[in-house]
Amino acid sequence: MSVAIVPTVDCIFSGSTWTDITSDVRRSEPIRAGYGIPGIGPLDLSAATGNLSLALDNGQSNSAGLLGYYTPGHANCRSGWALGKKLRLSYSYSGSTFYKMVGYVTAVDPTAGVYQERLARVSAVDWMDFAGTQKLQQLSIQANITAGSALQALVSQAVIQPRATCVGYSTETFVRVFDSDNDAKMTLAAGMGKLARNELGAIFLRGDQTAGETLEFKGRYGRAGGQTVTASLISTMLELETEYSRDNIWNVVKARTYPKEIETSACTAIFTLQSPISISASETQTFTAYFRDPYSAKSISASNVVYPFRAGLDYNFGSASGTGVGDKNSSACFSASIGANSARIAAQNNSGTTGWLNDFTLYGAGIYYFDPVEYESRNASSASLYGERVLDMELEYHTTEVTGQPLAQYVRSLWDTPRRLVKSVRFLANRNDAHALAAMRCEPGSRVYIEEPMTATAGYFDIQSATYETTGRNETYVTWMVVAADTTEYFRLDVSQLDVAALAP
Repeated sequence: MSVAIVPTVDCIFSGSTWTDITSDVRRSEPIRAGYGIPGIGPLDLSAATGNLSLALDNGQSNSAGLLGYYTPGHANCRSGWALGKKLRLSYSYSGSTFYKMVGYVTAVDPTAGVYQERLARVSAVDWMDFAGTQKLQQLSIQANITAGSALQALVSQAVIQPRATCVGYSTETFVRVFDSDNDAKMTLAAGMGKLARNELGAIFLRGDQTAGETLEFKGRYGRAGGQTVTASLISTMLELETEYSRDNIWNVVKARTYPKEIETSACTAIFTLQSPISISASETQTFTAYFRDPYSAKSISASNVVYPFRAGLDYNFGSASGTGVGDKNSSACFSASIGANSARIAAQNNSGTTGWLNDFTLYGAGIYYFDPVEYESRNASSASLYGERVLDMELEYHTTEVTGQPLAQYVRSLWDTPRRLVKSVRFLANRNDAHALAAMRCEPGSRVYIEEPMTATAGYFDIQSATYETTGRNETYVTWMVVAADTTEYFRLDVSQLDVAALAP
């Protein structure tokens, strides 16, 4: 029995209205969409950029009957069609609509020539692409914060926001976060990966039945224990890729935590202006001050930065260039965005003549990083059989062995003996209702049961990533990259009751 699963492609050309452009999608080429976490290793915990590709009818057979309708810059180009436009892929099945992916157009490649195919190939990326390019911007230090709340603070900086978010329960409450993140180098995606690694949780984008783009965080407890099984595939898949290799053994796990020293008073000169800045009358100069140790000149973080700035102490603004010249201090006005390791300073000259910011110093309580402390968890028997297979875990938001040692032990216990990994499974969604429901309901983060006798596969798996490919015959092939689910129930001491919550360590 074959079931009908109908794809729809929508686009926002202006405002917030979705316009159905499915009739202009050329079915001579497949519609492809893939998103989620791209690996199945112990530290593959955060999503990469997802991709959507399709072809649009660029000839006179399209909905407008215009040649070049999807060629940006063409005289006949559809109004509003350009790079950056949102595309949304959804599927309709059994009276319900399932939004799989929202993509942002990054490339349009029209075929050239009167006698060619007259189509425009379109490529789009999901929200993770923006997270991978935007740098942190004066993100302030957060204290006693959960991994999920830290993620929300991180994402709040995004210039382009995800359409929806879902933040699950966090295992860890960090004493301090963002103090070791370099504004000049760290992207939002890298910060998300860091949070996922320190929590041993997962961060990914998934489809839904509303917005089509939900950024989800699952803490360590949320990934283990008794998750609901969303679908089962029992010997009905088209392909099952497995791997039984020594490369997937990790019998020595080294977790590194990072102790720090935090000054108690805000007396350290964490930034000093090296040369005067000229500011014209009634103008504003904006600059970024990166925090440095005044003795070693190494990058540091700082808290309790002194602000508002004090005339004569923190700055001198004068009518001439020169250290200590501050005869125009009353004409200087400052605003600042202060982060963990840098500050964005706007200095305004309110006088009628050019002035010079001659001296400018930021004072704060320095945060200094010691050499990391390494904790090792080892399975000596496994190492004697297969050799040392070492996994390094950077736990930058952890400061002691209280969490470093147990996390190393936990990861090692899952990976220290040989096992057959199921890397991916591929199936035809149109085969029957069970397959259709699996394709529609399951997303990255879903738990599924997979069984196949020839590879001795039978167990529970969590979906890392999902790929959809719909052909011209409306056949939709689905590929899941999966990891073995940790279904062990661990005793956990709850704050209010003893033997109810049984989940990961």
